[in-house]
Amino acid sequence: MTPPEKQLPPPRESGPPRVLEVDLETGAGRLGRFESEWTELETVAAWSGSALAWALQADAARAGRKAPFVLAVGDAVRRGIPTAARVCVSGRGAHTERITEGFVGGSMGRRLATVADALVLRGRAPEPGQVLVVDAKGSVSWRREGGAELLSEWLERLTVAHPDAAHLSVGPAALCGVTFANLAVGEDPPSFVGRGGLGATLAEMGVRAVVVEAPEVTPSADAQAWAARLKESPRLRERGAGGSLERAYEASLGEADPLARDAAVTLAAAGAEEGVGLRGCAGCPTPCGWVFEMSDGARQGGRFNALDSVGSALGLDEPGDGLRVLTACDEVGVDAKEVGAALEVWARARAEGACEEGPRLGEVEDFTRAIGDLARGEGTGWVLAKGADELAARFGLIARTARGEAVRPRQGLGGALAQEVAARGAEPMRTFAFLLEGGVPRARAQRLVAPLELSRRGLDPKDPTEKGRLIWWHENFVAGIDSTGFCAFSAAGALADGVMELEELAGELLGEPASRLVAEELLARGASLCLLAREVSGAGATGKPSQDDLLEPWEEYRALRGLDAEGAVLPEAAVSVGGPEVLRWEHAVPSGGSVALSRPVAQGAGEVSFSGSGEVGRALGGTVVVPLEFPVTMGVALEALTREREAVRDLLFVNDAPIATGWRDSERVDLDDLLVEGDHLDLVLAVGGG
Repeated sequence: MTPPEKQLPPPRESGPPRVLEVDLETGAGRLGRFESEWTELETVAAWSGSALAWALQADAARAGRKAPFVLAVGDAVRRGIPTAARVCVSGRGAHTERITEGFVGGSMGRRLATVADALVLRGRAPEPGQVLVVDAKGSVSWRREGGAELLSEWLERLTVAHPDAAHLSVGPAALCGVTFANLAVGEDPPSFVGRGGLGATLAEMGVRAVVVEAPEVTPSADAQAWAARLKESPRLRERGAGGSLERAYEASLGEADPLARDAAVTLAAAGAEEGVGLRGCAGCPTPCGWVFEMSDGARQGGRFNALDSVGSALGLDEPGDGLRVLTACDEVGVDAKEVGAALEVWARARAEGACEEGPRLGEVEDFTRAIGDLARGEGTGWVLAKGADELAARFGLIARTARGEAVRPRQGLGGALAQEVAARGAEPMRTFAFLLEGGVPRARAQRLVAPLELSRRGLDPKDPTEKGRLIWWHENFVAGIDSTGFCAFSAAGALADGVMELEELAGELLGEPASRLVAEELLARGASLCLLAREVSGAGATGKPSQDDLLEPWEEYRALRGLDAEGAVLPEAAVSVGGPEVLRWEHAVPSGGSVALSRPVAQGAGEVSFSGSGEVGRALGGTVVVPLEFPVTMGVALEALTREREAVRDLLFVNDAPIATGWRDSERVDLDDLLVEGDHLDLVLAVGGG
């Protein structure tokens, strides 16, 4: 029997966003429009996506109500733009105890977009373990499911019961009360979202899963053209080939420890050597993660940030071992970064004699066994249940955390500042400072951040100069992109390589003609969201940094953001929320000035050599020695390199302009920097910052 053809709901009319409100106490749902007594929140909510989520959170906070649990989709998702498939998940995290958000792809966002702009859950269900089902008309129904089986088994049960639907579910760890439990989007393999404890929050509200039984939005008419433009970006092509593990090689270039560098290079190659496929959001031509097949035949996703968090820090230098720890985290539904940081503390405590039991560094079975205890609510591994900071306090150690959540060590002062002061939390995807990593040339970076000035010192990771403005700009940019539902990686890659200008990208995403004004509109939206996030979180969660070497860039950052010395939003900045003046309320900060070149200027004939990773490494075919006439800049040397290896030109040049810088002895070399005879340059293409 042929199933009837599904009809999509009519396009949304202009006006306030559609909000499906569900009262968990009664189980009733109501589809209506967003309304608020604060007009600026209605303005922000109309932008949809994460902007709608923050407007809902701010409205609740100002009215003295509990924070709702929100799933929101952006306008670019509703319009079916490629790589715009992300749903924003927002609520008060059980682990951080503040409003947090996350973004995840899959079909959930594209199905929800045909029903409403946001699904809002309030209150608490009378009985725990409820499954909320939303149909294509916005009607809600419930069913009760017991048991605390592993997440893969539970998701399979959901798929059988709801085969043509999207599923967002908690795992057994959330049901047992683990504070940093996250959420799984039931694809194959599943994706995870909800750092800060959003999975635990949903379980506390009595909801085990949200199911959306609605058709997906239709891809936009220009979807193929969008995909073709994105594939013009060498960085995005590299990401599509490397599945994000290429970031390991980039990170290794700043490593002084040769063992750590070797481990990073091994991780970077793991996907190409052991992966069985790539995965990404719907319509994405440059997927961002590998799929691995485990020994039992199960499919396991693996991205750089997650695998790196449970790898060498635990004494596990083989990617396969880290993948087993990641699989254990996913089966119980917990944040791998938090688990990695907590396990590292516990293993160090045992190694230093602070405790007699616990995992041993380098012993993968010890780690997976401890994680398994989180699904049972008992056993020695239950000591992990409150996270890394609590374990560190117990043993008198220091955990890899910032503001209550686990973080990876950041290279450079820019990343460190972002972790300390970013309005939406310490997770790097909430600031995504891609201009500070990934080797974007300074001239290109200057074009993007104008009218702010960017000197040579601004991109020096060890120099505090101009880091405040760079983090401020990145926060505005990423928050603006997130509000549309478009992929921040895709946006960053296209802009970093000059495939699109900010004006064009903003115009496409906001549905307006490309112009400087529409680019400012995108950034202003992001700036408004950052101020709302600070208002809702409170200055205590996002105040001034604790490190002395970050105080100078903090002063620059807070002047641009509109904060007082303690990090609270100033009244004159607060009234600018929702309007373009949110970018202009403070005078532009001065430039840090130029830096004189300290290296000697070479003269005459000589040679330099180049090597690389990923697609660049394959195109080079190993180390390439290039004869040159000195003095010579990095940019000229790249031109000479392409004459030696023609195949690498499509990776290093866009529209005949070089797009990549190099690394020399852990030092970044820009296109206008002079080389000397005998230099060796490492080339890497990566969408940095994540």
